[in-house]
Amino acid sequence: MHNDLSCQLVQMLSDSIDLIIPDKCKDGVQKNTELLHQYSKLIHQFDIPEIKE
Repeated sequence: MHNDLSCQLVQMLSDSIDLIIPDKCKDGVQKNTELLHQYSKLIHQFDIPEIKE
């Protein structure tokens, strides 16, 4: 279930780049944004060693 805060965040971000999200697409955009947020949380759990060239 989408919460109001994440809906507002998607709206604010799209407004900030002048991106119009059609009403029929908003649910999908919201779901994808939440999914990407979950992936980001997983990725940030890993320690990535510094690579020196």
